[in-house]
Amino acid sequence: MSPSSPPSSEDRLLDWLRTQPACWTGLGDDAALLPGAEPLAVTVDQQIEGVHFPAATDATVVAKRLLAVNLSDLAAVGAAPRWAFSTVAAPDDFPYRRFLGSLCREAARYGVELAGGDLAQAAGLRATLTLVGRREAGDRWLERRLARPGDTLWLGGSVGEAALGLGGQIGDHGVDD
Repeated sequence: MSPSSPPSSEDRLLDWLRTQPACWTGLGDDAALLPGAEPLAVTVDQQIEGVHFPAATDATVVAKRLLAVNLSDLAAVGAAPRWAFSTVAAPDDFPYRRFLGSLCREAARYGVELAGGDLAQAAGLRATLTLVGRREAGDRWLERRLARPGDTLWLGGSVGEAALGLGGQIGDHGVDD
């Protein structure tokens, strides 16, 4: 975002949320960096039929997309992925085994174990993944608040590619009051 552009509705919502009781003050990074004996980062993301992918998308593709968006969030804070928790709400005829098999095979490529989750029935597919990662000893977290002018920014793929795949627009997604 350039200094002259207005903040997105997501930015405004996060600013407001940070003022609420019992809300994490570190909201805004791609993953929450949890204090404790072992440094952990946790992120959650979802893929919703008709929003993130067309209804006819193969279940294996949705599973790979779901993992990819979460892996990206952990990479953004410098965490190595370790455990996943998945929730899937889908119609009766959804191919759960194909979806979960694809998710597990892809997760194994990155050293991620599926540690739990939930299944539910719904009219359309909604899949959510919570991914937990660790920081290696001696490494530091990569936090947005620590970014400085002149730092190098790395991007993978094309910015906004997921939205464009649906024929959508990049921008405000209705998270305002």
